[in-house]
This record gives sequence, C-alpha cells and structure tokens, in this order.
Amino acid sequence: MVPEFNVESYVDYDPARLREITAEDVATYPGPGYNQEYEPLVDVSWADARATLEIERAALDRAGKAEDAAGFEDILEAVADEAYEEEDNAFAWCVQGLDLGVAGLAMALVAAGGATYTSCRGRAPGSIHLQEHPLVGVVLDAPRAALVAEFVLAAGCCLYMDRDGHLAVGAPTVEHCHRLAKLIVEKSELFDRFPPQSWREGLEELLE
Repeated sequence: MVPEFNVESYVDYDPARLREITAEDVATYPGPGYNQEYEPLVDVSWADARATLEIERAALDRAGKAEDAAGFEDILEAVADEAYEEEDNAFAWCVQGLDLGVAGLAMALVAAGGATYTSCRGRAPGSIHLQEHPLVGVVLDAPRAALVAEFVLAAGCCLYMDRDGHLAVGAPTVEHCHRLAKLIVEKSELFDRFPPQSWREGLEELLE
C-alpha cells in the first residue's frame, strides 16, 4: 500500500520572485529553515538520475506489496539499511542518503540544473518524517522552472513558492514523484539547451 496524502495538482509561483543564489549558498544551505543533514547535491548526471530511478523503482515495487502505510515505510527503510550494510556503492552513489520515493526526483531536478535544499517522502503513519507530504525543495531559474512546471502538472504534482522565492514540488504519493522524475529525465535534452547556472561559478573551489 502506497501512502496517500491530500495534495492537489497545481502550479503557483511568480517567475519574477524566484530566488537567486550564489555558489556559497549552494555550498552551505540554499533554502529556508534549517536542514541539519544538508549536503550539497551537485554534478548529478542524467545517467546518475536514471540509475537512481531504477533503484527506486525496485524499492517501490517491493514496498507497494505492504498491507498498510507503516509496512510500506518499514520495507523502504529495510531496503536502505540492507544496501548500506552490504556496502552497496552503487546504491550509496545513486541515492545519496535521500529518502527512497523522492530520491529519484531530487536527482532528476539537480541533473536538470536545480539546487535542492530539502527532500522528504512525507509523514505517513509509522514514519519519522517531518513533512506533511512528499516534497522536494528546489531553487530553479525562470526557464527551468517553467519547464518543470509543465511536467509537474502532467505528473499530477504541485509546484509552489514561499515568500522568499524558494520553490517546492509536492505530491499526493511518492509514485507521483517518481513519475515526475521520469518525465524530467526523458526530456533531458530540453534542459540541456539552457546555459549553466550563475551559481556554479566558484562552487567547485568552495566544496574543496
């Protein structure tokens, strides 16, 4: 059973108010609030995103057989624990410590040129997650945000903005997140036509 959340499909953001960030922001924390476990997620290739989606698909298929939301959570946690105990380097590289269910979307958004600042698969019964629904927070420039918005609606997700210009993608289920990630990856050539983001300048030196 895949946990469901009360989230409608819509897009609500002002392109003129999108947050502009610097390399220092990405190296430290480009989003609102406080994320204790924040690590910059950069240099994600489309191949990385596809590999993450494959791993995530297998995990979601396994967890989807659970009888309830708590069982779904338990299986996804077990998948991650098993992979780390077995020192599965492919899993570690592709999932990057992110929640299975939103890992694929986070990786796809970064490959598309976004800077993610938080992600969570939602506070389902039996889980310890904090967000009320599956969510990936991301900073996007105007052209990338407009393209992502099209795919958000196609996948049945939502895209909204806080008062400081940070974007967040929400979804009624993690399956919707996975579907959105696949749409983004399948249309990678559309994102590749955009110029590099200004915040990439100097980022490598900061991360070193």
